[in-house]
Amino acid sequence: MIPEWPHLVTNSCRIAHGCIAVLRALRALAFDIDRLDLFAADRFGVNRTDLRGIERLGARRTTGPTALAAALHVTAAGVTSAIDRVERAGYARRRHDLHDRRKVVVDATDLLIRREQQVFSELVGHFEQLAQTYSNAELPIVQDFLKRSRERVRRGHLSGTKPRTTGARTRPGVHQAMRTSSGSHPLARRSHSGL
Repeated sequence: MIPEWPHLVTNSCRIAHGCIAVLRALRALAFDIDRLDLFAADRFGVNRTDLRGIERLGARRTTGPTALAAALHVTAAGVTSAIDRVERAGYARRRHDLHDRRKVVVDATDLLIRREQQVFSELVGHFEQLAQTYSNAELPIVQDFLKRSRERVRRGHLSGTKPRTTGARTRPGVHQAMRTSSGSHPLARRSHSGL
């Protein structure tokens, strides 16, 4: 739950022109991003922890279990379970490292790339168009505000996050609703690397 920030702010923010409006916009954006995560997890057929692994894998194309566990704030056992689920869904593929066969790496599959395009390409295109409505002088200010806001959230509220043994559960009914009439998950026949 995200608090209604304006009633928590100081008088100096109330006096500053536009300060409360910015806080309200941030709250609304956070709420809608949360809804977007739910939508994306539903489309991918995974829980939200696995979705974060999929996003990391999609951006890097290849990653290792240790790096993935650190990024997701889960234990080694938790990340192994997450990779198992994402691989069964067809989004990841495990293989031995080419330079050290004792190590395992995880690769993104073509299915992951296609699904990312289906889910996110329109939104990314909109953000590109939106960014182009700002001048070259304004964009660094926007970037700085977003970067510093994220750093504050991570340092103030996420720095103490402890690893969990397993990933977060999906909402009840998500996987059931996505199952085919034969009872199998429509993505379960594919193989992919989520983490």
